[in-house]
Amino acid sequence: MRNLIVFVVLGAVSLLLRNSEAVDHEVGDSTGWIRPSTSSVYSDWATNKTFAIGDTLTFTFTTGAHDVATVSEE
Repeated sequence: MRNLIVFVVLGAVSLLLRNSEAVDHEVGDSTGWIRPSTSSVYSDWATNKTFAIGDTLTFTFTTGAHDVATVSEE
């Protein structure tokens, strides 16, 4: 019985650790950060994603064509 409890606890911990890894999301996937043809392009993209604390968003765009600003929590 004790071995079963240890096995279950180790399994639960490994699942928690696996799910807590930060993910880098490329905004727009292979399309990148572009001027969308419709207003729903990025909201549709985000619908299929799960975001968590620690994740990052990468904006791939042509230099000089677009800009991205970093904002603080304030």
